[in-house]
Amino acid sequence: KALPIRLSLAELNPEDAEAQNALSSLYYRMAFSLDAKRDFAGASASIRKALALNEAAAARRNDATTLDRLAGTHYVLAGILTETGALDEAMSHYQQAEAIRGEAHNATPKEAALLRSHVVADYVGMSEVYELKGELGPAVDAAEKATADLNEMSRDDPKNATLGIFVGEGEMNLGRLLEHDGRLNDALNHLRL
Repeated sequence: KALPIRLSLAELNPEDAEAQNALSSLYYRMAFSLDAKRDFAGASASIRKALALNEAAAARRNDATTLDRLAGTHYVLAGILTETGALDEAMSHYQQAEAIRGEAHNATPKEAALLRSHVVADYVGMSEVYELKGELGPAVDAAEKATADLNEMSRDDPKNATLGIFVGEGEMNLGRLLEHDGRLNDALNHLRL
């Protein structure tokens, strides 16, 4: 019921960032619901509509929030593609997400912290895709980047319990990958932290 309303508002106000973002957000919600129903084609179609809107928004404004929203759309699409086994395309979208976040300049400290945490998620996604493709070396490399960033963020904010949990998960994932890669001593070093 919301879609025709949001579409109408966005079409009537193509330069209104709020109307465009609201439509994009609706496509996100629809994609998540369709993905949960395992309607991957529908989820992909919905998030691709959000991607088009967010690409247009980034062409008009390239502030940190707009770029992070665009990168996040690539990230969500990559996750859907991973679920369908379209691993090369998924990897491309994870890499695009990471590159776009790296282009965000003049971010506020809060935006910078958010971008940094989202880049970690991009690395985790890349690591998962590499592992699914049987490429353990690059999977480990991506997991190491994610874990290094998490550890650095945790050192910068040592009282943040959520970051502490993410560090633990990152170290466990890295240890597991290193074990599968036959690097048992390295795996133990990460699993014992």
